[in-house]
Parts: sequence; C-alpha cells; structure tokens
Amino acid sequence: GTGSELRCVWGTSPTDVFAVGGAGTILHYDGSTWSEMASGTFRNISGIWGTSSNDVYAVGEFRSILHYKGTSWSAMTDAVLRPGAIWGSLATDVYAVGNSDRIMHYDGTSWSAWPPGTTPGLLSVWGTSSTDIYGVGWNGVISHYNGSNWKVMATGIGSILNGVWTTSNADVFVVGDFGVILRGFRGATVELTPSTATLTALGATVQLEAEGRDAGDNLIGGVTFAWRSSDLGVASVDATGVVTAVAHGFATITATAPGGASATATVTVAPASGTTATITSPSNWASFAPGATVTFTGSGADSEGGSLTGASLVWTSSLDGQI
Repeated sequence: GTGSELRCVWGTSPTDVFAVGGAGTILHYDGSTWSEMASGTFRNISGIWGTSSNDVYAVGEFRSILHYKGTSWSAMTDAVLRPGAIWGSLATDVYAVGNSDRIMHYDGTSWSAWPPGTTPGLLSVWGTSSTDIYGVGWNGVISHYNGSNWKVMATGIGSILNGVWTTSNADVFVVGDFGVILRGFRGATVELTPSTATLTALGATVQLEAEGRDAGDNLIGGVTFAWRSSDLGVASVDATGVVTAVAHGFATITATAPGGASATATVTVAPASGTTATITSPSNWASFAPGATVTFTGSGADSEGGSLTGASLVWTSSLDGQI
C-alpha cells in the first residue's frame, strides 16, 4: 500500500499494471502484489501510458516526462508545458498535453513541441490511430487531430473537460467538471426539414426542424444545434430554427451539431405566384392641372385575394421625363 494520492493507471494485462500519483509515486502490480518503483523524482505524476511492459511513459508536474524501458525509470526531457496526460498510437507517435496551449510529440527519438496556440489548453488526450486523436480541456474545448491539423470542435459548454476515451469502432466519451458527460457519435448525420421553403411576404416566418441521426439512422436526443444564415439581408434565423424573411432573394440556412455534422435548407423570399397589384388612388382617367403633384397609392393581393402584409410596391412609368 501507499499513502500517496494515485492519479492514473495503465497496464498491458492483469499481471502487468502501473499506477502513478503524488510525490513521484509509481506502483507496479504483477498479478498478486503491488510494489513501489523508484521514479527518480518527487514531482507529482498524473499520467501514464505505454506500448508494452518494457516501453512505458509517465508525465507530471514541473514539465517532467519519464520513460521505463523494462529495468528502471529515467527522465527523458523537460517539456515546454506541464504535462498531465499522455497517449500514443505507436512508440514513434506519442503525445503529451497539459495546462497549456502547447502539445508535445515524441517520434521515437526526441520530443518536440507544437507551436503556441495550436489548440486551447488540453488536460487529457486519447485516440485510435495517428490520424484520429482527441484532446479535451479548458472551457469545454475538444480538439481533434486528423494526422495533419488540430481542429477545435464545437461543444456548446464552458465546463472544464478532464477525460476522453474512444475506440475506432465506438463513440467518443468525454467527462468534466459539474458531472458533465458528453458522447460523440461517429458517422452521425443531421437532417433538416423542410429542406426548401418559400416565404411570400417580408416578415413572414417558417420553422425549420433539425435532428441528429447516428450511423444506424437512429434518432439522437438532446442535441443543441447552432443555426446560421448565409445572407442575413435576405433571411434571418434564431436559436430555435425560426427563419424570418427580410428581403427578396435566396439564403442557405445551416444547422450544425456539436462535433461538426450539419445540414442545410434553402429559403426563398419572393412574391407569391399569382399576386396582383392595384392602384387605389387616383382613379383611372383622372385629370390634373399642369404642374400638380399627385400621390399614388396601391395594394397587393395573393392569388386568393388576400392582402399581402408587408408587400412593397415598385412604381414605374411608361413615359420618360415629366408626366
């Protein structure tokens, strides 16, 4: 036993398990007993991962990274961050993250740091391959690495995220402060209905409905979507998917789920087919003295004779110059 706080555990089998914690504590379990290993440091250790029982990495406070090659632990390098978690796809592809906007990478020979600002501060990292890695951390941030670039994914929350886990054929699970549990669905899609809509009067509205579907086309409940209009001068959209006509034209409305899956709908703002315009004043064949100023008034109606609320009339003359 140990009186130290233990923070992380990793192993290759039930007879080969490592645990790390406060004051440089590293324990090993051989299937029957736990024994303490000499770490060479009194710094708190918070993360451990390896490729085999003879190739294990540990990270902790004060920028420490340790390596175990089967006989003893040794310091590898001082990191440019305070690493708190470590994961790799191979012995030549290892990532360490911590309370910083930096990410450390080990290529089997040496450690290097990604440029500052690569991604917001990460506290945990996990993945399935060199082209599918997730990092989570401060302010609800989730970043995904595709083998070329890190991309921050929308979560819609501001809580600190402390852990992430996934496998290649499973969804992604993330946990954080205040009991936050997030689930990312691989292969998920978004459906938006109606996919097209026509608004025939300025100020008219239409409700768009978005829903998430998993890879098996099953409905995903509790999804909060971000809504966006390609042209706010034509049609606006609120946080619930209600679209309002602003001016004649076309706009694409996009609903995006946390994680990036999205769908679009096309909204047209145009006068209704069969609409008519009527001059209500002055009456036909009215006559006026030369130089008089005349004000014309009119109205619009739809194909069923109903008034077009908010309709705007455009006035033209068949004659140029003075009338």
